[in-house]
Amino acid sequence: MPGYSGTPLAKKLGIRDGFRVALLHVPDEVKTKLSGALAKCRVQSLGDKDLGFIFLFAKSRVGLELELLPAAKALAPAGMLWISWPRRVQASPPTSPKMWFGGAGLMLDWWM
Repeated sequence: MPGYSGTPLAKKLGIRDGFRVALLHVPDEVKTKLSGALAKCRVQSLGDKDLGFIFLFAKSRVGLELELLPAAKALAPAGMLWISWPRRVQASPPTSPKMWFGGAGLMLDWWM
């Protein structure tokens, strides 16, 4: 099912047939939208290495910080890591999800 632009979600994300993929905390409604593309992929756990595509759905900055480094380490050299968050995320203290990536990205750069 296409989104507002008419382009199917799997195409927007760059999911290709045969990809080794991991889905982390992805809502069921999103998995349903991706089901056709995922049927042509190998869905695996984050413990596997050389994954071509990881979709991480972060509900909080803490959740992002916990999952980001293991996800990055599981990627193939040319793999893709997509990070999404709910439209109306509740944060304490209030911060924009876009602000989460500064600290988490710096942490990732420092550890890798």
